[in-house]
Amino acid sequence: MLRITGYTDRWTVAGGEEVRLCLSSSAETVHWQILRHLGPIEGPSHWIERCRPVAGLSGRIANPGEREIVAGSFFETDISVHEQGSVYELSFAVFPTLIQGPSQIIAQLVFEFGEITLLAGASGEIAFQTASGARVSCNDVRLQERRWQRLEFVYDRTMGSAEVTCIGAFTSSARAALRNIPTTGRYLVGLRLAGDGSRGCFDGKIEGPQLRVGDDGQWKEIGQWNFGLHGEEPFVVPNVCGGRPGFLRNTPTRAVTSSAYDGRVCSFLDAPEMYNAVWFHRDDLGDAGWPVSETIRLPDLGSGAYSIVVSETEQVEWAKRESFDALPLFVRPSRDSRKPVALVLPTFSYRAYANNTFAEDADPRIFQKKRSTASKPLYDYAIAQNLLSLYSLHRDGSGVCLSTLLRPQVTIRADFDSQLQGFPHQFSADLAILGWLEGEGVDYDILTDELLHEQGDELLHYGVVLTGSHPEYSSGKILDAYDDYVRSGGHLMYLGGNGFYWAVGQHSRHPELLEVRRSEGTRTWTCGIGERRQQLDGADGGLWRSLGRPPNSTFGIGFCAHGFSGDGRYMINPDAELPVALPRTKAVIKDLAKGEFGVAGLELDRYAPEFGSPVDSIVIASTSNMPAGYLPTVEEFGGLDDLIVDAYGVLASKVRGDIVMRPTAAGGYVFSVGSIRWTSGLRSEHDDYSVRALTSAVLGDFLDLSANGRRH
Repeated sequence: MLRITGYTDRWTVAGGEEVRLCLSSSAETVHWQILRHLGPIEGPSHWIERCRPVAGLSGRIANPGEREIVAGSFFETDISVHEQGSVYELSFAVFPTLIQGPSQIIAQLVFEFGEITLLAGASGEIAFQTASGARVSCNDVRLQERRWQRLEFVYDRTMGSAEVTCIGAFTSSARAALRNIPTTGRYLVGLRLAGDGSRGCFDGKIEGPQLRVGDDGQWKEIGQWNFGLHGEEPFVVPNVCGGRPGFLRNTPTRAVTSSAYDGRVCSFLDAPEMYNAVWFHRDDLGDAGWPVSETIRLPDLGSGAYSIVVSETEQVEWAKRESFDALPLFVRPSRDSRKPVALVLPTFSYRAYANNTFAEDADPRIFQKKRSTASKPLYDYAIAQNLLSLYSLHRDGSGVCLSTLLRPQVTIRADFDSQLQGFPHQFSADLAILGWLEGEGVDYDILTDELLHEQGDELLHYGVVLTGSHPEYSSGKILDAYDDYVRSGGHLMYLGGNGFYWAVGQHSRHPELLEVRRSEGTRTWTCGIGERRQQLDGADGGLWRSLGRPPNSTFGIGFCAHGFSGDGRYMINPDAELPVALPRTKAVIKDLAKGEFGVAGLELDRYAPEFGSPVDSIVIASTSNMPAGYLPTVEEFGGLDDLIVDAYGVLASKVRGDIVMRPTAAGGYVFSVGSIRWTSGLRSEHDDYSVRALTSAVLGDFLDLSANGRRH
């Protein structure tokens, strides 16, 4: 397992800016340096052979400390006025989603010198815990999983008694009272739900908490916090009584249905009263909160992909992966850069996959290339710290829809070798593109999804723009940027598969967060009914195809099939006729017509006019013979009647990947390969699959075409 790791406050930076480095290590001294990547890392020696140290960017940190991940979301608020009273009444609705294991804190009334806590035990029984730690169970009051129940919790400070009532639609009401509870303090100063102030330990929804104070039969409302109201700050909850707002800590899930939901509306923006709930999880994480170990001011670096290497030893032991870590850093170009090519690294997809550890439990009958790799220490750390990806499930079985940069993202590393698939994936795979550009002697800039999301088409002033190998996650602003670029005559090379598939949400005040709501499509989990809207931006989540923006319309192809049993090849379409404006590409295609070529695998895209592929697109080649185990995506089926007649034939006919050249009205071209595994062919020294030959020919033609255009 990793003995040293960390994270930075952001991934995309410019020369002259500062990067804050947060580390965890038990070593007395940690050494750091910044390396620029010049190619893929396929073994320990490549850290030296295919990277270049940045002069003057190294140092040492004394005793950074060993840090832990403190997870769990909760709600807390300070009481606006120290209301003195003898009786406090807290009421709210609750929908537990996992009642088992250790006790869960449901609510805490916090006084000057202690608190009184309402807990749920392993069988759902309610218990009180006093400031002294004494605990008494109320076995007559039990919560039920996945049922809305209303709790009324009354604490009489003067009498030293507490009472709880549970009212449920599917359970009879029950009440329990306790006497002789020690007085915890004179003034009520705060309220917490679902946690103890440092972590959350409750799984389930809580709806609309209300708090009032009474004395001599007179009551005063202190707080009524409406979880259905959303303001400029997404984790601040207004107090409709006019007192202090409440705060949602560690990014619980908002925009979820409450007990009032009746199915007539599917937007929390249109009916906040039906979404007056928050879903808390004991494994939520918004910010690991580690202290800053070092602040690094970057010089005027050239645009590129870098890693901040942190090590227990001054001379990094590259063969001992547990002894060092390498945190990604992407340096954006200067605003006056005039390089001919830009490679857009799909960092939103990196963030979605970060800490994906499915390899440990994956069925080897499905994932036939599953194996142990040199990345095992990375997996071991993520599992030990319960770091989750946007493919993971919370402990209660609900999907993880929020991902944060402010934590270790240990599977996004330059040397990452997927144990699930048996080959590099995401960042480590995209370094093959970077290495190919270096080998071709082409000047290029590195862009990221964050930059496109923030700045759009004004950033794409390049003659040729390349995508990464798996740009699966995209915002509407990113799609706009590519659309505008293509419409204005740019030349685009989509060098991957399953691209621009899922919509993502972001919030300008929390750029560290990324949100996905999976409501259809090929997925690992499904969001709740009425909960496909993204809490960060209010937009509908799901597939871009379902949202009316299929990638086919821009890139000529869209995701259609996937498999984990190996790679296939392409065959040239004999009817494909390329324009004379692409002489290099035409010559290579003529040579490739003699047999199979390329690398088609993992996930494939096809030409589909029914989903928006322009009819003037030229299908250069299609997959010939994919290994058994590949299946069409769920959304490829408009109905099931065909399967009844000939299931195997229908399934086989829908497994196809296409390489497409699409001319645009503005005089540009879009070249799309439709395979995640295509760029692995760029690693072949002797170009065994002719991937480099075809990709280089297309790039050469595009550079020639753009030489006199406005974008060069």
